Amino acid sequence: MDQQGIYWQRARRLEAGPVWQLFKMSVIGAEEGKASVRMLTGPTVLQQLGHVHGGVLMTLLDSAMAASLDTVLAPEWTAVTSQLNTHFLRPATGAQLTATGRVVRRGTHLSVTEGEIVDENRVTVATASAQFFMIARPTASVTD
Repeated sequence: MDQQGIYWQRARRLEAGPVWQLFKMSVIGAEEGKASVRMLTGPTVLQQLGHVHGGVLMTLLDSAMAASLDTVLAPEWTAVTSQLNTHFLRPATGAQLTATGRVVRRGTHLSVTEGEIVDENRVTVATASAQFFMIARPTASVTD
């Protein structure tokens, strides 16, 4: 994956967001239409049985799919999730999880992506598909 070029830079635009910081997510790879995001796990993201909470898994999937879409968007554009479908395949455990998102179709107003999360043993724990609505990127940051 492109770790120095334009796709990497585009995918990493999302890392500054508060949710990315809260869930300790970072882009670990990017190329045109594809991005991988790693999340460090710990006690704060676990549900009562000791597995990573489903909502946290959905956040990781959504973030990886959004990053994949950002690799193909011009700097003045971004996207927001309009639909997210998730399939939980097995309990997620371990110190870190990796989600990879891929653009299936880039549209003018709506785009479709897919993603999957693997654990440290490269076992798939969840998959998803999402639809995103394209919007103009705000000129002011969230922290302004």
